[in-house]
Amino acid sequence: CPGSTIKFIDNSKYNPTGWNWDIQPSSFSFTNGTTKNYRNPEIIFNTVANYTVTLTASNSNGTDQLIKTNYIHAGKLIVQLSGITSDSTVCGCNLINFPLAASGASNYTFFIERPDKINYTVLSDSIFLSLIAAEKKNGSFNSLIKVTGTQGTCSSSDSIEMKISMPANDDIANAIRLSPGRNAGFTNICASVETNEAAPNIVTLKNTIWFKFQAPSSGFVSIDTHGFNDRIAVYDATSYLNLISGNSSTYKLIASNDDRSTSDNTALISNLTVEPYKNYWLQLDGSGGATGNCVIDLLTNSLELYPNPSSGEINVIISNNNDGNAEVQVVSVSGKIFYSNVFNVTKENNTFKFNLSNYSAGLYFLVVRINGSTMKTKLLLK
Repeated sequence: CPGSTIKFIDNSKYNPTGWNWDIQPSSFSFTNGTTKNYRNPEIIFNTVANYTVTLTASNSNGTDQLIKTNYIHAGKLIVQLSGITSDSTVCGCNLINFPLAASGASNYTFFIERPDKINYTVLSDSIFLSLIAAEKKNGSFNSLIKVTGTQGTCSSSDSIEMKISMPANDDIANAIRLSPGRNAGFTNICASVETNEAAPNIVTLKNTIWFKFQAPSSGFVSIDTHGFNDRIAVYDATSYLNLISGNSSTYKLIASNDDRSTSDNTALISNLTVEPYKNYWLQLDGSGGATGNCVIDLLTNSLELYPNPSSGEINVIISNNNDGNAEVQVVSVSGKIFYSNVFNVTKENNTFKFNLSNYSAGLYFLVVRINGSTMKTKLLLK
């Protein structure tokens, strides 16, 4: 920065006793009592220019010279952050004392846009970033990292928009609940593996994400995945803590699959026997370290409704292994049909609402017929 004091440092070997500093052009001055013959002179550059610096060092054995052409640029500071390029993606699991370094000035001030999600420490010209562990469950986010460098009266800034990527269900404690039918929008990109995480035998985990689901009333479920070369496993455990305990006796692996066929490397578990209404855990990993986006179909032949008892507003989940038209009836205990409708059921659309608030309080049956099967459950109006 023009007008700022710069200290030059001589690193010559063999104990020189004499020095001569020559700087071109001559629009500079020595300061703080130093001269061109000081070992470590202090210099002020007065105008905007590129300066060539020559140092001649001498001792009783002779002299040596080093020339640095256009070595000094006096003018506007050019401050830069290095460590990643702008708009780069960093996996949240790698954000542990992640370093970014600044250059181009004498002093630096850092600003971080998301201190609620990232802890940081500053050491001279560097900042070290660490993800706050509790933020993993909230998923990916962006953070602007900015540095302002100063030297004398000059200042300059640089910034990087850092994209921190992580699946919200990377940790078992943050497992996402699956609903009957199609569940989409998941990825194991930037996922990690927890210490002592449960795994099928002879499997090395790479990038796992976790789900949980409630077993349907039918006692059977199929789990069909789409998207990339994945593998899945289903566990029976009372708590997520069992699955990271390192003690396999505290949980039970009840099913797993890697490749549904020789020509299809997505995972499929068909007609798994489960205990109705019990909660289970689903682990999804990329086979051989593969990563990608995936869709999970939780297929059952079941009928669920809520709330039950109800004051009239009913939500019905109709699950079937295949798409189809569902004939829905509300029937009294005596067999009288009070409500009838037909809904088109698909994997993507299998939850329906209707209102029975005009009907008398009491016990009814909800009957659904779809694709040749009939499902029936009790409904209590209050």
